[in-house]
Amino acid sequence: MNLKFFILLFSFSLFAKDSFVGEVLTYQAGFRFFSAGEAILSFSSDTLAGDSVYSLNADINTNPFLDRFYKVRYNIKIWMSPI
Repeated sequence: MNLKFFILLFSFSLFAKDSFVGEVLTYQAGFRFFSAGEAILSFSSDTLAGDSVYSLNADINTNPFLDRFYKVRYNIKIWMSPI
């Protein structure tokens, strides 16, 4: 699972163009008929130490029902240098 996520992130860095800036993707996760939570990916332009960079944010959360059993709250922020 982690390998697939990093391949996705790497592909963003290879094919990133200004058209992706401001893009927000919302995914609903589930198992059969049950909702499990959501993941939100956002891509923006930012500066880091005075350099122009791309910023990729990933917020992953389980829904309130599954929080009772296993709470997932991931916030991942990645800065990528434009090529």
